[in-house]
Amino acid sequence: MGWISVINIYVNGGSSSSPYYDFYNDKEMSSKIDELKLDINNRYRFIANGISRSHPFYISDMGFNQKNSNNIEINGDGSYNSGIEGTNQEFILTIKSTFDQLTDKLFYYCTSHRDKMIKEIDLE
Repeated sequence: MGWISVINIYVNGGSSSSPYYDFYNDKEMSSKIDELKLDINNRYRFIANGISRSHPFYISDMGFNQKNSNNIEINGDGSYNSGIEGTNQEFILTIKSTFDQLTDKLFYYCTSHRDKMIKEIDLE
């Protein structure tokens, strides 16, 4: 499988109101992503760029604070139960060919707040 590229997404904030985090195409935060939508054929580098230390950020296909399945791979800082925070921590998300876009789901969430700060990611 040949991925198109690794796309950088800068993550900022951490708020108890949806969408919980802000996403940007650049470190300077001049190009905000209005709606996070991921192409399953790309890989994504999520980079902490001012994430509140009380709201660590992470991604899973299994739900809040659950280790991901073998359908995705995450390498880098943080883990399913202690996400990335502050500035410059990062991880790379790879969505594998076994991921079924019709039935599988992908979520981002705050690893500190069960069921309060979790959102499904739109996929294309």
